Parts: sequence; structure tokens; C-alpha cells
Amino acid sequence: MNVISIVLVAISALLIFTAAIGVLRFPDATSRLHAVGKVGGLAAIALLLAHLVESPSLYTFFKVALIALLMIFTSAQAAQVLAHSSLPEGEKFSQPKE
Repeated sequence: MNVISIVLVAISALLIFTAAIGVLRFPDATSRLHAVGKVGGLAAIALLLAHLVESPSLYTFFKVALIALLMIFTSAQAAQVLAHSSLPEGEKFSQPKE
């Protein structure tokens, strides 16, 4: 393995570990989804970049770029739908107190 790909895989593992700590520590479902959605997406992109470093070709570049774009555009919507489904029926998200 290339040194750069090893570093990217290690960064990804650290980010996934951080997301797992966020899931355990945050109090409600929306905060937990935020931790997993943001940090988990970055970890997945780091793994995709490690794959690109290991097998550099134009085909791999387009494949990795397409996967990364799909993840970026769909992860926020998926987290939003999961957050809304975690609320009891008829209840709205709480507003911050001023």
C-alpha cells in the first residue's frame, strides 16, 4: 500500500471512531444523526480517495467522483428524513430558546 493511502485509511478510521463517540454521547436523535452524517461522510470520502490513490486511472477517478457526489447530495436528505421519522407523530422540532 502507498503511504498516502495508509494515511487516508487511518484518517477515515479516526473519523468513524469520532462519529461513534458522537452517537454514544449526544442526547437526542437529531444530534446523533448530525454526527454520523457529517463525519461519516467525510470518512467515506477519505476511503474513496485512498482507493483512488491505490488504483489511479481515469475510470477509477470518474467512479470515485460519482460516488462522492451522490453521497454529498443525498446524505443530508437521508438524515433529514430519519430525523423526522424519529419524532412522535404531530410533534415538531424544538426551537432554540432566546
